Amino acid sequence: MGKMLKRRPSGATGVAFLALVAALSGTAVALPGTNTVDSGDIKNNSVRSKDLRNNDVRGKDIRTGAVSSSDLRNDGVTGTDVRESTLAKVPRAASADSATVAINAANLGGEPAGDYLNDIRMVTETSASDSVSPKTVTANCASGEEIVGGGANIEGGTAPENIVLQDSHPDQSGPGDAFDNWVAVAVETDADAGNWTLTTYALCSDG
Repeated sequence: MGKMLKRRPSGATGVAFLALVAALSGTAVALPGTNTVDSGDIKNNSVRSKDLRNNDVRGKDIRTGAVSSSDLRNDGVTGTDVRESTLAKVPRAASADSATVAINAANLGGEPAGDYLNDIRMVTETSASDSVSPKTVTANCASGEEIVGGGANIEGGTAPENIVLQDSHPDQSGPGDAFDNWVAVAVETDADAGNWTLTTYALCSDG
């Protein structure tokens, strides 16, 4: 045993010992102190979402103009996320600036729309119930009133599809007069033995 300790280690043994120490110690190098890791110490594309602490990335950490619409989740941005003062006027809303005030829009001919509608009344006239064809019925507004609308309706008949409304229009009592009545005409396209009626409606206003 004493003889073995007196022998000097060979050069090969020394090299093997150094290789063993290097293998056991690895290649890791300790960084000095805190806040010493910079972008140069991180391999490109190696940091993932799971490596970031929740709620720890702030606006100042993102380069201006780096986030585009493709980076945002659909329907993920709400009204509370938008600063209203940064929004421009919607083009169609701009045209509203030139509109008159709502109180004027509620007027018709200088009068409140509600008063105008209250001045309208409906007059109806109905023909006799028989099979006479054609039938002409006129609904007249009162003196001083003007026609603002009208229409007609057919009821009865054995085969209603054989009775049609031939004409329906506003008319005047005389040349140069204001339109003050509504006239309707109905006819049988094929003979119908059943009784039927024609009703004419006139919407009248006192102006």
